[in-house]
Amino acid sequence: MTRAWAGLPVRAALAGLLLASAACTSTAPDRTPPPRLSADPATRDAQLATLRSREAEGRRLMRVGERVLFAGAGLCGDRVGPATGILLWNAYSAGSGRETLMGTLFGLDDAVRVRSVGDGTPASEAGLRPGDTLVAVGGKPVGAGPGAVRAAILDLRRLNKAGQPYPVTVRRGGETSTVTLAPRARCTYAYRIAPTKDVNAWTDGWTITV
Repeated sequence: MTRAWAGLPVRAALAGLLLASAACTSTAPDRTPPPRLSADPATRDAQLATLRSREAEGRRLMRVGERVLFAGAGLCGDRVGPATGILLWNAYSAGSGRETLMGTLFGLDDAVRVRSVGDGTPASEAGLRPGDTLVAVGGKPVGAGPGAVRAAILDLRRLNKAGQPYPVTVRRGGETSTVTLAPRARCTYAYRIAPTKDVNAWTDGWTITV
């Protein structure tokens, strides 16, 4: 089935903005679960370096993409929703059996942590940073272990939908602090990096591809 949407000029404008901001990103971060590491030390080191590089690319894409989608909210018609520009993860985010690998790669454990923060977003303006550990959302303690990230995301979505500022407590470097997140309208597009060296951008009306 062909998806059609009347805002073709808007899609083109958003894609162009994203292209202008991120044209030098040429490889795609792999969002499939990371592989099990090789027993060979040299191969293992190469695997770790590749996975860390892909994660860095994904964070960069989010920083740029979220800025564009928040800034373009007024152009997206009814394709908008309240958001804060934050992505979460923990050691279980890559699936069962990969907890040790996620710990080795990124220092993750059972706790829910901030994975990425988009530039110019409510999360960025509140001072949240990648690596912050979530302690409480809207006064509700954040759990740990399998399922904790999903539960925290659902709490964030519920609070975002209410449209009112709410407190988020985080731990950073042994210190705990509480900030206020104020949800704002954001275009509800997805975005991704295409596995090509061509400098280009396109959209099907649902996803912006760079």
